[in-house]
Amino acid sequence: MKQKYSVIKNEAAGRLIIQEYAELDKDMMSQLYETAYDYEAILSAVKQGKNSLIMALRTNNCYPPSIYADRLAECVMELCGQTANQSLELVLEDSEILSSEVEELELIDTIDEDAEEIEELFEDDFKE
Repeated sequence: MKQKYSVIKNEAAGRLIIQEYAELDKDMMSQLYETAYDYEAILSAVKQGKNSLIMALRTNNCYPPSIYADRLAECVMELCGQTANQSLELVLEDSEILSSEVEELELIDTIDEDAEEIEELFEDDFKE
């Protein structure tokens, strides 16, 4: 499933707006929610770092998975660094999360192979 985040900066109104869309039907994005933030509070969180910004962006209505939250925070940081009122769109797909899980599984397989070699060291291979 595809998801899209629109991040809209309006310094004059003192707002940062995030809208989330999801592909509920093929090739058609539907808006799930819209959340408005105090722009000064977001700027303060940006200055404290990405983790603070992610915590500031997460609400009861907006709680993206970690991989999405990380990219959304980068997008907000980029937008806050620009001088003009602008907007950015971030399009993400669930297959990205699935591919990262596959990489983790491959790593576990490597560890299991090493564990077998270590177990051989503990075996009694001398004659009684």
